[in-house]
Amino acid sequence: MKKLSIYLSVTLVFLLIHSSCLSHRPNRMPDFKIKKAYYQSWHARHHARGTDVVIVIKKIKPGIHFKSIVFRGMEAPVQQRIYRNKIILTARFSAGNSPIARQTRYRNQPDQLIYTHGRHKERVYLNNLQRKRNKYYRRY
Repeated sequence: MKKLSIYLSVTLVFLLIHSSCLSHRPNRMPDFKIKKAYYQSWHARHHARGTDVVIVIKKIKPGIHFKSIVFRGMEAPVQQRIYRNKIILTARFSAGNSPIARQTRYRNQPDQLIYTHGRHKERVYLNNLQRKRNKYYRRY
């Protein structure tokens, strides 16, 4: 019985120490508010196709820098623009032999927005991405 209590105590201390060492906190409220998040497939003639992931941000704290979006196991850098006091983040995922090349990397992770706050790398999981209708371009 004494060995069992020592074993449980050591295990509990080990778990407490390692649970506080997480560098990201995906379940806490982020340092900004996501107003809208969606993805949209696009086609440009017969030559190019892909998917854009768009996230609209409001109420952002200072010191936040958005890095990339992971969508369906692929990671792409974000392009950022400001429109009417909102930050619009877009990540483009090209498909097939598209002449529109983007820097994407394979990541076997759930959909998420990756950003830095100060020196810390943080992430917010994108659980409710909405699908929008396809977009067709005549030229690119």
